[in-house]
Amino acid sequence: MSRAEEGAAETRTDVVADQIRRRIVLGNYPPGTRLRVDTLVNELDVSRVPLREAFRELVAEGLVEMYPHRGAVVSPLHQQELEDCFRLLETLEVMAAERAVRNDHLGVAEAMRTELDRLDALDPDEDRAEKLRAHRAFHFAMFAGLGDGTVQRHVRMLWHTCERYINLAATGQRDEEARNEHHQLVAHCAAGDASMVAAIVRVHVQHAKLAAISQLPS
Repeated sequence: MSRAEEGAAETRTDVVADQIRRRIVLGNYPPGTRLRVDTLVNELDVSRVPLREAFRELVAEGLVEMYPHRGAVVSPLHQQELEDCFRLLETLEVMAAERAVRNDHLGVAEAMRTELDRLDALDPDEDRAEKLRAHRAFHFAMFAGLGDGTVQRHVRMLWHTCERYINLAATGQRDEEARNEHHQLVAHCAAGDASMVAAIVRVHVQHAKLAAISQLPS
């Protein structure tokens, strides 16, 4: 895991939650999939306690729903949730970008460039899980500019809620468009231009939202 992804020290529950989260985002566990405790205990080589705690994290993020007698089920995708997610993400990511540039534009740009180089080197068709991690780390490098506290905790949780919609958008032409926007973000952050970084973040999020809507199952 990269420096940008680390944050606070991970617990066993965090690791298990991320394993399940990644499978949901990548579509290995599509909406409506029942997440059976006995099956996951064996698949993830984990005891029931961290697994149940992981379910609570995923419920809080909106990725999983809990039902009596059925247990944990992967949540459905909804256009209203998609639009709400991207609207909130735009607000918080602009805040993160402006604060990052103001506090340490060179350090944040260097961290983002490191993750972007890793992302660019991946084959998106063969390294889907690695691409997911590298893309998350790129954005989390900017979120780190928020400093520790309430806003960073909330934007990270929001990212986890939005991530399967973000991943839904990452196809074909949007992939190349997003790559160009990422490079612009790094360049303007390195230059210390907070207004341009904020403007690109807004465009980046809006483009992702529109691409995700176009790919949303009917």
